[in-house]
Amino acid sequence: MTEDSDRSPWRTFALLAGAVVSASMNYSVTFISFGEIQETFAAGPAATSWVLNAFAITVIALVIPSGWVSDRFGRRRMFLTGVALLAVGSLLVATAPTLPILIAARVVQAAGLALEGPAALAILLDAFPSERRSTAVGAYGGLGGISLVLGPVVGGLVIDVVG
Repeated sequence: MTEDSDRSPWRTFALLAGAVVSASMNYSVTFISFGEIQETFAAGPAATSWVLNAFAITVIALVIPSGWVSDRFGRRRMFLTGVALLAVGSLLVATAPTLPILIAARVVQAAGLALEGPAALAILLDAFPSERRSTAVGAYGGLGGISLVLGPVVGGLVIDVVG
C-alpha cells in the first residue's frame, strides 16, 4: 500500500477489497442479529436499536473528519488504525456481556470503519493510473454493495448454526 511503482495496483486493490468486504458485512450482519440480540440481553426494541443507531451516528459523525485525518497523518497509517479498531471492536462485540458494552463496542467498530473508509479510497485512487481509476473504484464499490447484501445471509447462517 505504498506508492512504489513496482507494486501492482490490483494487489493494492485486493488488500483494500478484503477490508471493504469485511467492514460492509460487519455492518449489515447486525440487522439479521437484532432478534438474537434482544433475546440474549433481554432488551426491548428501543434499547436494542441503539446497537444500530450508535454505529450509524458514529460513522456519520467521523467519516468526513477522518478524510482530513488521513491526509494529515498518513493514509496508510489511518487505514491500518481503522482496521485495527474494527478488529478490536469486533472482538469486544463478540464478548460483550451486557447491552451497553455491546453498544460501546459497536461505536469502536464504527470509529474504525470511519477511519478505514476514506483512507482506503484515497489509497485506491493513488494506486491506479487515471485511465483505470473508474474501473477500480467501480469494482471496489460493487464489492462493498454485494457485501452489504451478503451480510444478513451470512449472519443468518451463523445464527442458525451457532445460535
